[in-house]
Amino acid sequence: AVAAVAAGLVGLVRLPGLGRPALFVFDEAYYVPDALDVLRTGVEGSAVSHPPLGKWMLAVGMWLAGTDPVGWRLVPLLAGGVVAACTLLAAWRATGSRAASAAAAALAALDGVAVTTGRLALLDGLLALWTTVALLGLVTVVRAPWDGRLRRRAAVLGGVALGAAVAVKWSAALLLPVAVGTFLALPAPVPPPPGAPPDPAPPRRSAALAVVVLPLVVYAALQ
Repeated sequence: AVAAVAAGLVGLVRLPGLGRPALFVFDEAYYVPDALDVLRTGVEGSAVSHPPLGKWMLAVGMWLAGTDPVGWRLVPLLAGGVVAACTLLAAWRATGSRAASAAAAALAALDGVAVTTGRLALLDGLLALWTTVALLGLVTVVRAPWDGRLRRRAAVLGGVALGAAVAVKWSAALLLPVAVGTFLALPAPVPPPPGAPPDPAPPRRSAALAVVVLPLVVYAALQ
């Protein structure tokens, strides 16, 4: 419920006037025509400068809301809401502090750069969506090393999100060694708390495999 409030704050701040200006801003001049090509023909008509997932995401917004400024900016707006919600959840997992979690979500929702890019049909906000989801998965794995089922699900979530991030921008590949290093640095498994089921799977091995193999599979599938 609190995460939904964080997402709602993003909508409250960024939705008004989403269709203005009614012309391309910055790199919208490149990404919107590419997304229109994808929407109409399934492929980009111009020289490819980034992987296709971001253009497909913009195309979904135009398919839902029309080929106008609101349509091509809709998905980045929604992505900003997910970023704020996932930031709140990741901060809660990392700190256990309500105040710190609320502050992190507020910063994600109200930061000037995030507000600007979250109202434009750029790849930055879409990249932030997948990298923040990946962060949530990684933090969950690190903070719950004894909970095997939760850890595996979180590792899969992180691996899928990392693959999607690279499918938006190749620069996201720089996060892969960070994720692998994070898992390899996990401490030895600690005993589960009373009543929790035992988990024989080593957290390092299972989690590292998820962020090595899954991103490659997801990236290849989205090309």
